[in-house]
Amino acid sequence: MTHGGRTAGLYEYPWMTLIAYKTRLGPQFECGGSLINERYVLTAAHCISNLKLLGVRIGENDVDTSPDCQGEPPTLTCESKIQDIRIEEAIPHPEYHGKPNNRNDIGLLRLKKPVDLSFKNAGIICLPVSRDLQSRNLGGQHATVAGWGYTEKGYISSKLLAVYVPIHTADSCRELYNRGQKPGEEDETTNKICAGENGKDSCAGDSGGPLMVKGAYRNSGERFIQHGIVSYGPRLCGSDFPGVYTDVSNYMKWILDNIKP
Repeated sequence: MTHGGRTAGLYEYPWMTLIAYKTRLGPQFECGGSLINERYVLTAAHCISNLKLLGVRIGENDVDTSPDCQGEPPTLTCESKIQDIRIEEAIPHPEYHGKPNNRNDIGLLRLKKPVDLSFKNAGIICLPVSRDLQSRNLGGQHATVAGWGYTEKGYISSKLLAVYVPIHTADSCRELYNRGQKPGEEDETTNKICAGENGKDSCAGDSGGPLMVKGAYRNSGERFIQHGIVSYGPRLCGSDFPGVYTDVSNYMKWILDNIKP
């Protein structure tokens, strides 16, 4: 991913998931997602619409190593617990429209069995459930995006990477993405957030992963809150054009309506 990214710590983003697909080359990870409770992963609709889904992996840090280790002796930390869980149901948004400008690019995966959250590398991301969080003005703030997508060198990173990106104001996002539109055409940035700058961006393969902003959550102090889902962006990652994220706040009702116990 994550043009300009750094390697994530072993337990830094325990809600990050990889989505596995059946391909001609065998099982491949091609999208990310985030764990929002023990049975559901939040991701982009374009990651789960009409595709051969195999399952979800929780607890991964480096796809190429097992166990995953960080640091140097005597402070070396290693983690070997991985949870691979099959998918029971894929729920893309019913009004999802794909390229060129993905609309309602949001979806849920229901897992066949609950994730065991007793492990340190399995956790749940907070969502903007309250009215206060949903009406936060994010323009001018910074967010974190994490994923295993393409790096600036053009290959998929085996390690989970994270990048800190500036969030554009709604006006600046609108101006950038609606250039050349004819009067009366639909605003391309409805229900979306723009984030990123030259050299810092999400990239293809990060699709479905979270855009996270720190904030006060209920009474539990500062937490990461997922405000966006990686949707699409300019063909050249990390260019002057920001990436586009589905605005989770505008879909909270849909998410809650589509989760069953």
